Amino acid sequence: MTEQKWFDVSKSGLAKQAEERGAPYILTELVANALDERFSGVTEIIVKVDPVPNQPYALVRVIDNSQRGYGDQFADAWTLFAESYKRGNPSQSGQFNLGCKLWLSPCDHATIETTSGAVEFSGAGRKLYPRRKRERGTEVTGKMKIKREQLAEVDALMHSLILPAGVHVIYNGKLLECRKPLKEFEEALTTKRPDADGVMKPTTRKTLISIYEADGDQPMLYELGIPVVESPCGWHVNIGQKVPLNKDRDNVTPAYSRKVKTHVANNMRERLTAEDGRWAGDVFSDPDAKPETINIILDKTEGKQRVVYDPSDPEANMRGAAEGHTVIPGSRYTKDQWRGIRKADATPAAGKKFPTPKAYSDDPNADPTELIPKNEWTDGMANAAEFSQWVAVECLGVRLGVNFVKKFGPGVLACYVRGGSKTGAIDFNMSV
Repeated sequence: MTEQKWFDVSKSGLAKQAEERGAPYILTELVANALDERFSGVTEIIVKVDPVPNQPYALVRVIDNSQRGYGDQFADAWTLFAESYKRGNPSQSGQFNLGCKLWLSPCDHATIETTSGAVEFSGAGRKLYPRRKRERGTEVTGKMKIKREQLAEVDALMHSLILPAGVHVIYNGKLLECRKPLKEFEEALTTKRPDADGVMKPTTRKTLISIYEADGDQPMLYELGIPVVESPCGWHVNIGQKVPLNKDRDNVTPAYSRKVKTHVANNMRERLTAEDGRWAGDVFSDPDAKPETINIILDKTEGKQRVVYDPSDPEANMRGAAEGHTVIPGSRYTKDQWRGIRKADATPAAGKKFPTPKAYSDDPNADPTELIPKNEWTDGMANAAEFSQWVAVECLGVRLGVNFVKKFGPGVLACYVRGGSKTGAIDFNMSV
């Protein structure tokens, strides 16, 4: 019996997946592979995209001058999910050994020449040229299926790359700009690294995070200079290590997104605006959010004069609003966000900032209230009680009980309590 391989791969099926991701995206996989070689001395990458006349194809060429080339992993050029040497280095984007194959799948013809040989892909299959070696680097050339309208996307994507210092990228004959960041800082973020068995596992390590102006473009989250998903912030954010993306490399988890927001807000808080409040509020629930960051975000979004709505003291809420303070309702933020706001001591309750005088003490051991017995009421007290009861019935439809108290807390003239839908009571402070 002839032994059969466990798996076969459909080139046309993989080409459809590549088309779903888009030609510009899979082209950047070649550039990412070349940028990963900065650890083996790459200083120049040449990218050429020339439309083929009258055909929905373009001749694509990517050349780098790294010392290593493919090294002894030449078979990785055509082997899906081979054990990539990049998996162990968080500062290199490659880990699945899929990108180059995605690019090859929509190609009509392609060649790869590197330090360990050359391989040609055509309608006849794959042909190796082990003696055709480059002195350094790799050259990838292919006739790639790409629509004319996608060429503008390729052009925009190439110009959006964030390039490392010391690596020149020449695209269609022009040197791409090496952009200067607004700010750079190191913070701990989740990435992936292989365990003893070579299985990629989440780990947390410090990495360089660089912030760039979006200049009116859609802000993007970058992995080692390559845009991968929309940025959770108002700036381009370049992460200096593997980003824990899903298999399709088009999404990150909400927890990772929040952590990126938190680090950006902590380090860019002096630049935050009211508009940034649309994303920065998520920072409140992160344990790494600094108190001063939370305060600045609230300053920008709620105003510096602010209090939290206090359900136990309705009058304090009204006093706060009357004195120009923003009264923040409890529904504005989630339970976890409020926990962060309270931890940062960012905003007092309205009842603490504008306390309403208390008629009675909350202390269970306080002296009992001294009421004036009805048989000791003066004619004026009786008239006041009768008038109050009449107003309560006519205006509120409430049957009112009236008491006269010898002494209340300071500043209280009277206090009213609703006993039910049709009953209530009012106590007058006779000491004032």
